[in-house]
Amino acid sequence: MPMSKKQPLDNEVDDNEPSDESPGDESTEQSVRSALTLRFGSLIDRMEKRRMLSLGKGDRMAASNCICLDPAEVDPGREVAALLFEGGGRASIPEMLGRKQFADLVAQVESLAKARDKSAIGAVMMIPDDAPDKSIDAWLLAGMMEIAVGKLDRPMSLDEGVRKFVSAFSGAVRAWWLKTELDQKLARYGQSLQLTPRDIGALAVYSLKEADD
Repeated sequence: MPMSKKQPLDNEVDDNEPSDESPGDESTEQSVRSALTLRFGSLIDRMEKRRMLSLGKGDRMAASNCICLDPAEVDPGREVAALLFEGGGRASIPEMLGRKQFADLVAQVESLAKARDKSAIGAVMMIPDDAPDKSIDAWLLAGMMEIAVGKLDRPMSLDEGVRKFVSAFSGAVRAWWLKTELDQKLARYGQSLQLTPRDIGALAVYSLKEADD
């Protein structure tokens, strides 16, 4: 008589059957937490304990002013940008920079591109073909930041115009960040998220991708 497949008891889990309890959500949550902690250290743990940050999917206990990141919606490598985007009230690049600074920086990159600066030309080439007309200038600035910060480890590869652009863009975003509700709340605890040009470049690109989705 052929042997039949063993049938699991009512309280026994069959290893051959898929389980409804997948570790996926937990491991993703932990990977987001690890990435944020790697960048901002123990401040992330303190933010979670103070109910300023929630990384749990569908956390109903989160306060109304808590930053809630759904791990399933955060792509690997974009954890910091997601935190800054949500913490900054989902602001656009023009809102971060201010309208005048935005226009000045667009003109600066266009001038560099006309002068055949490789970083500026690369930024022009990075503008998506399907980008809405209203976001083309923002894509230009975001692309310029992404290219420029990628060369920060090789400062000799950046000319003076590009370095000035990075400094102006980063300075304006930092000034905006200090006025956000999240940073002001952190300041009451003597804390702050110190943004680097890499953080700011990632935030710029992330904000555009979120706006275009």
